[in-house]
Amino acid sequence: MALPMDHPRDDDAQPPAAEASGSRTPVIVFGVALLSLSIVGLASLAPSRTLQGMPDDPELQRLPKILRLPPNAHGDLRFQSSFATLAGPGAAAPAPTAKELVEAERIVLEARRRHPRDPRVIAALGCYELALERLERAERHYRRAVDRAGDYGEARLGLGVTLADRARGEGDEDAARRLRLAAIAQLAAVGERDPAYLPALFNRALLLLRVGREEEARRWAGLYAAHDPGPWSDHLSQELAKIAAPPGR
Repeated sequence: MALPMDHPRDDDAQPPAAEASGSRTPVIVFGVALLSLSIVGLASLAPSRTLQGMPDDPELQRLPKILRLPPNAHGDLRFQSSFATLAGPGAAAPAPTAKELVEAERIVLEARRRHPRDPRVIAALGCYELALERLERAERHYRRAVDRAGDYGEARLGLGVTLADRARGEGDEDAARRLRLAAIAQLAAVGERDPAYLPALFNRALLLLRVGREEEARRWAGLYAAHDPGPWSDHLSQELAKIAAPPGR
């Protein structure tokens, strides 16, 4: 006599479906992870835009006509800024009048209200304070600009020059050396594609020489000469020659 066959119950049919769903979960997770990595990879291939110049702000663009700096404003260091005009060697550079400086301050403060998150406007404040030789204020503004945009070469150049200017006025040699080393670190962080690269490279070589790191100074001075032969490179060579010359000559 044939035995009756057991019919599968509903609860007997559930586990295979649950297992199939569970087996798909790792595949889905892997797919999502792979897609995320692909997006990150494509983003890394996109060319990064170097932060430079000034915001599209007609008022702020008046600033370089007001902040006029003499060629030796920072000793023999190189300085450039989108927010100031630096006279060439031998050129006349009338200093800004008191009225012009009041106007310059108004321009940068109002520009900051219009562009509160733009590091370039903060660097403009740094340049304004540097032009007035208020070095601690200039340093504060340039540091804020660097904190917001670490690849912003103009802010790093301005901070490096500010620290070096502080070193020149420092009576304690150890403190002056620390300031120059801090300046060198800022200058070394300026990228090769940045418009501030050559001034930063020049200053880096000069300051390395002044902290006694002659071998490094020669290496970077040689690189500078390869990029920009001319008066600035000649000055580096002359400074290096002074170190190499025997005493009394």
